[in-house]
Amino acid sequence: VFDNYVLGAPVYSGHVPGQFKSLCDRLVGQVMKFDFTDGKANITSALTPKDRNGVAIGVCASSMPGMTDTVLQFLKLNLAQHKNDGIIQEINADGIVIPGQVNLGAEKLEKIFGAQGQVVYENAQSLLKQAYQAGKNLVSS
Repeated sequence: VFDNYVLGAPVYSGHVPGQFKSLCDRLVGQVMKFDFTDGKANITSALTPKDRNGVAIGVCASSMPGMTDTVLQFLKLNLAQHKNDGIIQEINADGIVIPGQVNLGAEKLEKIFGAQGQVVYENAQSLLKQAYQAGKNLVSS
């Protein structure tokens, strides 16, 4: 059973795509325990109790503030069910318009995005640093 985990999803019409929801639905029976006592449903993690850390990553093309909020909330709720005293980090990867964008250099991004190229490059570098730090935090915990 895992100690740390990462959930990432793109934003589609303001939420996670249907395929991702289907995956979560299929996993519920494997990772959640349902108990009905005193007429109430109690839902808890079926995983061995221990501290688990997680990273939630929401990705979208728009750089408008708040576009990944719903996706990040959904991902963090799924991670929180199994974290116990672990920590959940989030990465808001907005403004990702083309595949591999975070790995492109400043000159290439300026050719693609014109005057906004430098801002796009700086955003990509920030995301790479956040992802690196999140990974370091996961393996050092």
